[in-house]
Amino acid sequence: MERVRVLLIGRPGPLRDGLSVLVQSIPQIEEIVQADDLTSVFRLGDEYLPCLVILADARKGIHLGETLSQLRNRWPQARHIVMVDNERDFLSAELAGADKVLYQGCRAGNLIEIIGRVLS
Repeated sequence: MERVRVLLIGRPGPLRDGLSVLVQSIPQIEEIVQADDLTSVFRLGDEYLPCLVILADARKGIHLGETLSQLRNRWPQARHIVMVDNERDFLSAELAGADKVLYQGCRAGNLIEIIGRVLS
């Protein structure tokens, strides 16, 4: 089984911390690196070469589609999961090529199952 490196992008706080613990519970996950801004995202991502990028919460003022396109261009080998809180961002992430788009607040069991499917 391939060991997976995850880049988790989101503001520091309960959402990102909870996602980190949840994702770490998946047996094939080797390492999770957390970033809260695009500068650290690209620095950390280039160092760790993620297999999975999870964009957990888009900061207000960023263009989600453009950000996701940058992530996909930077690491084309990675799978990209985007978590959003509104329909506009959902559609934007889908159009930008996210492998899976989810609404924030999805059930933990569903998220684990979805990550497994995205990585298979």
